[in-house]
Amino acid sequence: MAYQTYFKQVPDNSKLVLLGDFFKKRNGDWRVVAYFQLESGGRIKKAFPIDALPFLTPGSHFPPENIIKNINGYKGTFVLPSMEQWQKTTLSEMPNELKRMQEYKEQVSTQVVYKLKVDGYSYWLPVIELARRLHFNSSELVRTAFLEGTTKTLARVGLVDWQGRIDFMPNVPVAYINSPEYRKYFAWLMFDEGVEDSFCSIFKYKNRNTQQYNDHDRWTFDFIPPSLSAVELSWSGFTTRDQKHRYIREITSLAGVKAPKVDSVIFSHPEDYKADSIENNTKEKTSTTSKGKPNNIEIDTELTPTSGNKHRIIHISKSGLHFDLEIDTRRCPRHYKLMPEGTESVLDEIQEDEIVGITEGDKTGKKPRADFDIMKEPEHLDGIDKFDVFKQLLLKLSEKKTKWKISIHIERIPKGRSRTLYKIDGRHRNYLHAIIQKNQDTQVHILEVELAKGDSLSTLICRIKSDLNISEVIETTLTDLINNSLSWKRKNIHEVTISRAFLGHPDHKIIHEKETLESWVKRAIINIKSV
Repeated sequence: MAYQTYFKQVPDNSKLVLLGDFFKKRNGDWRVVAYFQLESGGRIKKAFPIDALPFLTPGSHFPPENIIKNINGYKGTFVLPSMEQWQKTTLSEMPNELKRMQEYKEQVSTQVVYKLKVDGYSYWLPVIELARRLHFNSSELVRTAFLEGTTKTLARVGLVDWQGRIDFMPNVPVAYINSPEYRKYFAWLMFDEGVEDSFCSIFKYKNRNTQQYNDHDRWTFDFIPPSLSAVELSWSGFTTRDQKHRYIREITSLAGVKAPKVDSVIFSHPEDYKADSIENNTKEKTSTTSKGKPNNIEIDTELTPTSGNKHRIIHISKSGLHFDLEIDTRRCPRHYKLMPEGTESVLDEIQEDEIVGITEGDKTGKKPRADFDIMKEPEHLDGIDKFDVFKQLLLKLSEKKTKWKISIHIERIPKGRSRTLYKIDGRHRNYLHAIIQKNQDTQVHILEVELAKGDSLSTLICRIKSDLNISEVIETTLTDLINNSLSWKRKNIHEVTISRAFLGHPDHKIIHEKETLESWVKRAIINIKSV
């Protein structure tokens, strides 16, 4: 049964326009100011606990049953320039046409934004929106970033020979171990030092730049973003009349984010278990039915929920955080726990209450705890279509880079040890090997593999070590790919290449949107130059 989500403190039929400063009253908790436009045309501001940041998406309509059909405004996609070119400024420096909520201008004018100049356009990106898309993917993550400034309270991690392990702490919602997108995010956070530093910079900036007044503390949000050069950003917002200046109200996806240097990551959670009846511990007993899901779920942001580790997972408007290389993430097998007959596993979330809280719980709380699922899976172009479109990308490259000499070879992929992966629809799978002669001394190799529907694999771009046989390296790399369940064996690739990059694929809109194809070509050029 589908349910409807309501937010008790958000006015019905309202639209969130922007987020403002953070403040904390003496002996109180940190809160964020949000500015809404009402259906009547009036405008108001309301304060929410920081735990609410995952659902405070600028441009959203409330109640959220209208999120999909009421998203409007200008939409676009572009490739982020190198981080050195990002200009930090404030909302007050934007053109007047882009400014909103001017009746509150004294309170919002100091909000930090990045001005990005790309292809003759000026993009204005609020820093809080960038952080929200990168790090505020759950209430637990928000609390950790703001109040602790360390990832050690989220999980214990280990890395041996390109194989990673993440053991979640009990406070992390156990349901996230079931989500491939959240597992990828935590792998990125835990195994990319720049990303971890970015996450922890929120706490450092808050402590360093908070202004103290008689009865409260106040902070204008800022942080250090991780390296996002050459990442494709899709957005919605609005522009000036001449469209030269563009305000990014919401980041709808980031694609081509550099994956961490791991081949695979294993996840575990102390509460990830199956309940086995004491009366018959040879027979697995887990609950597969709900005790009744309500038609409506009301999120009360001021409610203190129970302190237990069970979380109701609330699905709200989702955004994408997609990597240039598929991260192989796996969960450990569930533990077994002997319990009295009829007892449910922690994973089975009781659904009988319709009011939930999202703040940190305590023993006095009576209502269930909730957290959010806002991570969107990539919608890649179908494999066979993408193989053909990739040839178009190479044609575009030759048109844009006339001094590059590009040759293309299409061959059958090695069988390896697999009995099936070397085939597609009963025939042999092909691969494309492109050789780009950038100049007399520099040769770049590109490997693109034909994919079946539902497959996902990034394009490999590399320079092979000069003392190695190119044909043997290509053969071995593709054999490793087949033997590794159609995933690049990154450790081995590092050993045989001088430099390498992975080009993430666009989603299915590539066929219909010229802008997206152009950004894919631009990302390819940046990656080829980088190696």
